[in-house]
This record gives sequence, structure tokens and C-alpha cells, in this order.
Amino acid sequence: MADFRFKQFSIKQDNCAMKVGTDGVLLGAWCNHPSPRNILDIGSGTGLIALMCAQRFPEALITAIEPDELAFLQALHNVNNSIFNQKITLTNTTLQQFTPASLFDLMVCNPPFYTEDTQAKGTRRQLARHASNLPLNTILAFATQHLTKDGSLCLILPYKTLEVLETNNHLNIQEVVLVKGTEQAPVKRVMVRLGKQIQVKTVPDTLVIEEKRHEYTNAYRALTKDFYLKF
Repeated sequence: MADFRFKQFSIKQDNCAMKVGTDGVLLGAWCNHPSPRNILDIGSGTGLIALMCAQRFPEALITAIEPDELAFLQALHNVNNSIFNQKITLTNTTLQQFTPASLFDLMVCNPPFYTEDTQAKGTRRQLARHASNLPLNTILAFATQHLTKDGSLCLILPYKTLEVLETNNHLNIQEVVLVKGTEQAPVKRVMVRLGKQIQVKTVPDTLVIEEKRHEYTNAYRALTKDFYLKF
């Protein structure tokens, strides 16, 4: 499988159950904090989001954790062969077993969200996609404990999951972006920023990816132009 080339780094992904996809690129380009010093990438996979954060936040140090050993080794290769190798520390562990030495200003996670039983239940891809391995409440509880007081947790999730976040007892929703494939398509994804601070609720933004097949909107181009070669 050929490398996935971005403007400042490349991603090998043949040994990763979860490949580079639109969700990960969107989250890596959108997640934000005014001046993060310590960033945590939860479930790093190929290392994509960790590398995107290293590019976007030159003053930050990034910790990336990945439970799957083959994915961890591939992410390690991708990081070590990038210009950001001094900024990213990778650890082969689960979030449940991870004990950080310091608080984080920004946490980023493209979590598994499949809950239905399938015949592919035992495969690495299905394990990586199944919410039982990293429940949303586990992420929220960890972030509550290990975020700085003005820190942010940024997630990309199925739209229906927004209801769960709106009733969680851990963190406050601070920003919401609804993601649509086209203007006419239903909302399938939502990007959410949460934190300890209570902020005035605003109307969610909407991001449309394509005008039509392979013709991308100006908003999507503006968000991802620092990464995609085609933009």
C-alpha cells in the first residue's frame, strides 16, 4: 500500500486496522486551544492526528497512546520518519491503563463508536471500531481528571452521540460543528469541543465537505489546506 502523503509528513498504514480517513483529517485540522503546551492523542492509530497537531502547534509536546501493537509500531515509524519526531512521544497502552505525569491543555480523540454485533467481531479492524473497547464515558472521565482548568477535549462522533454529550456529568460542551457530506445530505458526524469551563451556548456551525463529487467546498479547503497536497 502506497504512503498517504501530506504537505509536511507521510503516513504508512498497511499495518493499521484504521486507515487515514476524512474523520481523522477533519479532527486534526479543527481541534483547538489558544496555546497548548501538552497535547494527548487518544487512540493514535497511524499517528495522523499527533502529526497534524505537531505541525499546527509548534510550541507543544504531544503524547500519543495506541493499544494495538502493530498500529503503535507503524505510528512510531511515521513519527520517527517525520520532521516532528522530537515533539511526539508514543506509548503502546490503553487509556484505561495510562497514567500521565502531567495535565493536558488539549486532548484529541477519534473514538471507536460501533456498538452493534457483527460477524467481523474478532478482527483488528472491528476491535478498533467497537465502542466497548473505549467507551465515551471513559474518555470523558479521564479528561475531567487530566485536563487543565481551561483545557479542551475535542472529539468527532456520529451525530446521534451528541445527545449523550449534552447530558454527560463530566464536561461542558463549548463548541459544536455539524459535518455534512453535501448540502443536501443529512448530518452524519459532529465535532465537539468540551471543557471544564461553562460557556454560553451558541448555535452549532455546519461544515459541508463537497459541492458535488470531488468538488470540495471553500470551507473544507480552508480547514485542510495546510495538509492535503491537492489543496
